[in-house]
Parts: sequence; structure tokens; C-alpha cells
Amino acid sequence: MNFRNFRLVGVNHHQIIEIDYLGEIFDLHNAAELSKFEYNMKESILVLYWDFFLNDNEVVGIRLKFNTVEFFEILPRDMEIPKEENECLEEIILNETIEFKFMGGIKIIVKADEVSFEKGK
Repeated sequence: MNFRNFRLVGVNHHQIIEIDYLGEIFDLHNAAELSKFEYNMKESILVLYWDFFLNDNEVVGIRLKFNTVEFFEILPRDMEIPKEENECLEEIILNETIEFKFMGGIKIIVKADEVSFEKGK
């Protein structure tokens, strides 16, 4: 998978929770919540939408856009964990796919040719 305009940043040399976009760090665990996703079947594009909290009063929208998606899979949440944990990223795991693992147990697994980062509404 080609990372077009950003890179993933590991914390303590192992757990990936941050994105470096043009030198600006976005912590998806401590300062963001996944709000929704959209999949365009005709164009094979998947977009993950996040609310990123700059401070208590300011939120900016950020997106991860996957182009030429070969497949994506969403694994269900753990019903024993409070629903509020579904939005909080635990970590990103990168191998042949990219896996977003959330505190509530949900996993989003994507295999695509390219992913790009977009900031703003």
C-alpha cells in the first residue's frame, strides 16, 4: 500500500497511533474519534472520517481515503465493553493490510493500492 502524503508514527517504537502529515502530528488515540466511514462501490474508494480535537472547543475533520480498495472488513465490537469505546483507536497494525483496532473491539481491515490523508471539512 502506498502512503501518498503522510506517514504512520509509532509510539515507544512499536504501537502506531499517530499520523505525521507535513510535519503536523495527529494522535488518533488521545485526540480523535472515528465518526463514520463511506464506501463507493463504483470507484472502490473507502473513506474513514475522524473528528480531531485541537482543544476543548475546536474540532477539525480529518479523513483517510483509500483508493483502489481490494477489500475491507469490519469485525464487530465486544458487547462487554461500553459502546463509547467504539470511537477510540487502540492502535494501527500494518502488514499486507492496514488494521485499525479500536478500544471497543471493532477492527477495520483494509487492503488498497493507495491511502491519502485529508484535513478540513
